[in-house]
Amino acid sequence: MPSLAPLVPSVLLLGAAHLTGALQVRQLYQFPEATFIENIAVRPNGHLLLNTFANASTYTLDPNAEDPTAELIAQVPGITGLTGIAEVAKDVFAVSGGISDVANYAFEAGTAQIAIVSFKKCEKDGKPTVKTVAKGGNTTMLNGMTALPKHPHIVLHAGSKEGNIFRTNTATGTFDIAFQDEKLGVSANASVPLGINGLHVHGDYLYFTNSAQQFFGRVKITETGDRAGDIEEIAHVGTVSGGAAYDDFSLARDGTAYIGLHPHFLVKVTTDGEQTVLVDDSGDIVLAGPTSTALSKDEKTVYVVTGGTSEASGGKGQVVAVTL
Repeated sequence: MPSLAPLVPSVLLLGAAHLTGALQVRQLYQFPEATFIENIAVRPNGHLLLNTFANASTYTLDPNAEDPTAELIAQVPGITGLTGIAEVAKDVFAVSGGISDVANYAFEAGTAQIAIVSFKKCEKDGKPTVKTVAKGGNTTMLNGMTALPKHPHIVLHAGSKEGNIFRTNTATGTFDIAFQDEKLGVSANASVPLGINGLHVHGDYLYFTNSAQQFFGRVKITETGDRAGDIEEIAHVGTVSGGAAYDDFSLARDGTAYIGLHPHFLVKVTTDGEQTVLVDDSGDIVLAGPTSTALSKDEKTVYVVTGGTSEASGGKGQVVAVTL
């Protein structure tokens, strides 16, 4: 997402580590040129997948390598930016994107696409196959994405501009709107142009962030993604001094959320709404616009990606590992 707060000078030390209490914060990689990393997923083998908003590319990175490096592994034809990513089968991922209107953090109307990136069916060069499975849809932004646990071929998207939950059946290529609510949209006079941003299913609930309205919440849904209850607000940005807007996040098996918070924070929110700042802007490693997070398979590490939205970073997105 775009920079959501005044730019704050920061120092980024490639490869350095910073201890915050019991946490180790380590920068695994920073792109050598301006690269807006929008989202992240973890493959079954532990490698990371990174979606970029400005060039519709998916990179891979081995976080356990001696010198981690991002390798371009897939591109979706016909679009210029990627947003959401969700695993719909083992080592098979759905990605969303469109023709980017970067200044407004939106897609050009009617250009949204959903593609399947499959590591089960690799090309001769070992790269995954990429197949577009759905096009169009009456939306100007598909942001965060999650697969429905009992029907993983059906994915839900955060309709950040229209304030809705968009739904795609990746098997049939059909789009529809699961539900809409003013608490999913952009509030009047909001300084942030995006409503619902990240989203994930846990149990019977869809958890989500709303950037403009500055809260992390949930709503009960059916197994096919329809609304089944009222929206509950769990935590608010206002409890974090200097925080501007929640972005995308990850959920642990116990329901704990790890949320990127602009401009420079990683926060943990427990199921009862207790919020703790894990990473702030006081250390050697400063998160330059955290856009999303992902947990390692053993849930001992949170990976954070950034858009590079600070003066010091020069737009060069980071991949940061936070050892819990």
